[in-house]
Amino acid sequence: MDLRETAQHIDQGKHWYYQSKKIPLHQYFSALSKNGIQNIIDIGAGTGFFSKDLFQYFPNQIHQIQCVDTGYDEPYCIEHSNASIKYTNTLNESFDHSLVVLMDVLEHIEDEDAFLKSILSKENGHNFFFLTVPAFQVLWSGHDDYLLHYRRYTIASLKKVLIRNGFKIDRMYYMYGSLFPLVWLRRKLFAQNKNVQHSDLKPLPNWLNFLLLKYASFENRFARFNRLFGITCVAEGKLSII
Repeated sequence: MDLRETAQHIDQGKHWYYQSKKIPLHQYFSALSKNGIQNIIDIGAGTGFFSKDLFQYFPNQIHQIQCVDTGYDEPYCIEHSNASIKYTNTLNESFDHSLVVLMDVLEHIEDEDAFLKSILSKENGHNFFFLTVPAFQVLWSGHDDYLLHYRRYTIASLKKVLIRNGFKIDRMYYMYGSLFPLVWLRRKLFAQNKNVQHSDLKPLPNWLNFLLLKYASFENRFARFNRLFGITCVAEGKLSII
């Protein structure tokens, strides 16, 4: 997750982008929790928004959360009545019966193969993953430069990366499909300013944030059927040792 976006005074608990983006993750975990998945491994967690939000919505299904981010100085743990949240800067321990969450992380990693293999080396049993990345190189702009991205993905390119590193894919799709033309047009119109680095996510007036939240939330409830185009590419599936 991109901490540079939250540095722009964005409230993740209210902003339409974060609040709508979590919907497919909630849908996926809801199904997995019925099959014994009890733990969350949130890699590149940043503020830990997505994993902590899962715990808020599924407090009785989650036993442990591990937020992993190189930005954490020292490991620490917060205990709740029925679960614990650990914060560490490296993934050192093996894990089982877990959902590995990678929300907009892979595009920041120069050696994506080594990174994915390092995750797989720690899996030890019945584990799944939920992964998002920015979609389509044609949307590259100063937004990507500002967030220190190496690349954007399509379903086809992400599928190759995951398969060659031992990730078993169950479903891939795009999110924010209807917003793709608007984002493409905006970035083409302002192409002359492509060297100006900034994030496109900014605080919005309450009325506009409300409308975008309602619209994007409705669309993302059915995003798993969209294999054509979008702003975000999603992969869901199983972890297994090669």
